[in-house]
Order: sequence, then C-alpha cells, then structure tokens
Amino acid sequence: PSAAVSSLSVEAQDALQAAEAGGLILERNASITGFRGVVRIANKAKPFQGRLYRIDGPGKKRARVTRGSFGSPEEAALHYAKLLKFEDTVYSPNAS
Repeated sequence: PSAAVSSLSVEAQDALQAAEAGGLILERNASITGFRGVVRIANKAKPFQGRLYRIDGPGKKRARVTRGSFGSPEEAALHYAKLLKFEDTVYSPNAS
C-alpha cells in the first residue's frame, strides 16, 4: 500500500479494501472528513457518522438519518456507500 494508506488505522485500511473488493466508490470531497456523506461529531468515542436521507415516498419530505458511528471516516464512508448501493429505494444522498 502507499504511504498514505499505510499510515491509516487497520480499520480504515480494512474499509478501503472492502470498498474496493465490493466495487464501491467512497466519494471524496473537500469536507473535513474527506468523504461525501460523512460528518464528524466532536467528543465521541466513534466520531464519524454517515448521513443520508430517508425516502418516505414520492413528493414527501425526506428526513435526515444517521446510520451508525465509526472510528474512522473511511469506515463511515463505506457504510454510506453500502446503504446507497444496496438500499437505494430507502435512502438518498440528497434532501430533495
């Protein structure tokens, strides 16, 4: 692995490997966590969360939901990507 990857925690490295093996894309962005849909909550043992929007039906308001807390942004991004891929009729990355 590259120096950047080898400096990550074992859990973060495992999440990156699982994403690659599963054909999942962990979308990077310029946020503080570095990943789309991932937020950091200060003062938590596992401070990273994947946030999505629940789809309640056509034309209905979508509610923001958090599914799990993780020790690394890579783990949260993996969970986020899995939800979008495998439960795309339930969750969306967008509020609208």
